[in-house]
Amino acid sequence: WMSRKSFSIQNEKPTEGTPLIRKEGSWKQFGKVIRGKRMNVEDRLSLNWLQKWRKYGRIPWKFILHVIITILASVSAIWQTDDEVRYTIANLATFYRVFYPQGATQ
Repeated sequence: WMSRKSFSIQNEKPTEGTPLIRKEGSWKQFGKVIRGKRMNVEDRLSLNWLQKWRKYGRIPWKFILHVIITILASVSAIWQTDDEVRYTIANLATFYRVFYPQGATQ
């Protein structure tokens, strides 16, 4: 859709040899903010997530993701066992009502 000629972004006539001038896009700027400063290999391997965050301003995405997954898994397990617990309690109450009536003595 574009020819091989270089174009400038402004509304100028394209000319041969004019370099393509683009302003840095907002996504690229957002990526720089998210990633923070570049870190060397030693720091990447030796620092924990909190030290990396303090030193380089890198958001600990893996840590945040693991916390969210843990919370969702816990909530899911609680919701699934809640029905079973209610059923078990009701079943036990029925058992006592049938086999141990109110007026019975041991």
